[in-house]
Amino acid sequence: MASALSLNIASHNRHGLAQGASLLYDLCKTSDIVLMQEHWLPPFSLDSLYNFSDTMLCYASSAMEEAITAGVLRGRPFGGVAIFC
Repeated sequence: MASALSLNIASHNRHGLAQGASLLYDLCKTSDIVLMQEHWLPPFSLDSLYNFSDTMLCYASSAMEEAITAGVLRGRPFGGVAIFC
């Protein structure tokens, strides 16, 4: 008889990494995979995601690379996705 496997997946829209980091910490502790949108980090700050959890690997992408290379960033930060597994 085969046993059932369970996989806990969470998806979270951040509105910036600084907003509610404790929730992301809890999701990383209770989920097998965490999908995160809108972390708003530029490419040179993605290491804060890579080093966020001691137990999960992080794959992340910034949506602001083109805006940053074009010159001074105007307006608020935007976009970005990350997967913790």
